[in-house]
Amino acid sequence: MEPSRRAVVMGAAALVCTAGAAPAPPPEDAALFALLDAVGPFVAGEFHPRRALAAANALVALAPEARVAALRRYLAVRAEPPEGLFAVVRMLVEVPGRDHAASPFPGVLQPGFLRPPALGGPTEAPPTELWQYPHWPVVVLHDVPLVVVSGYELGGAAEPLAMHLDGLVGATWRTRPLQPGSAGAIRYDLVHWGAWSADRRMSDLLEAQLVRYEG
Repeated sequence: MEPSRRAVVMGAAALVCTAGAAPAPPPEDAALFALLDAVGPFVAGEFHPRRALAAANALVALAPEARVAALRRYLAVRAEPPEGLFAVVRMLVEVPGRDHAASPFPGVLQPGFLRPPALGGPTEAPPTELWQYPHWPVVVLHDVPLVVVSGYELGGAAEPLAMHLDGLVGATWRTRPLQPGSAGAIRYDLVHWGAWSADRRMSDLLEAQLVRYEG
């Protein structure tokens, strides 16, 4: 079972409201905020790729500066935003080249990969060479995100999404809409990739995400 999370305010001072007292968003944000609210958990057993894609494409429709501003407005009125938004944000950022300079924490942009969110100890260990899976703990196949961690062991406070955004200063943001492929094409890649098909439990978790995607 995934541990409960506690929101932590980092960086610039911001007002974080409790969920019960969260004010209604301005009309221009209402539709986007509803999509962000619907994204859900960031664990393989519950992640819903289609909801993440809906939120991602709503953000892509905005200019990069505007989408970051919209995310910060959202985080200012959501005490516990869905952690699946880590997947949404990470799939909208271009992975740096392997010659990119390493960035100290909380920097997310690293040589050939994006630093994984600091959400606790993952139940599935990260790959030794993160550049091979640059969005880990997300894999993006045919523009469809899948989560490959089933839970986290957390003894303190998890990294808030606001900190992850702070660590993306200087990132190149995607401007092309996501064009998700078929579940069949993704299954083909997963089988021939081999990394996940060898693990029956993870294979089942990925298949469950693809079933949700098809639905």
